[in-house]
Amino acid sequence: MNSRSHYDQSLAIVSSAIRAWDPLGLAADGAPPDEYAQEVARIVARIPRCRSEAELAAAISEVFSESFESDSFTVANCSEPARRAWTGLVGAGLLQPA
Repeated sequence: MNSRSHYDQSLAIVSSAIRAWDPLGLAADGAPPDEYAQEVARIVARIPRCRSEAELAAAISEVFSESFESDSFTVANCSEPARRAWTGLVGAGLLQPA
C-alpha cells in the first residue's frame, strides 16, 4: 500500500473518532462532517511519532488546545477519541503497538 493510501486511511479513521467525540458539540448543531478537518489533518501528521495510545491522546490534546485556545483538552479528556483512533489504526495495520 502506498503512502497516499495510508494517509487517506488514517484521515478516515481519525476523522471518524473525532466526529464521534465531537468535543465542541458542533455535530448536534448541524455542522458539516468535515468541521474538524484541519485538526484531523494535524493529528494525522503526528501519527508517525506516536508509539502508544497515550501519545496519540497527547497529540489530540495539543492540536485541539492550540486550535481552540482552551485548556479543557487535557490528555485525559482526549483519551476516548485516542482509543478509538488507535484501535482503528492498529486494526488497519497503519500502526504497530509498542
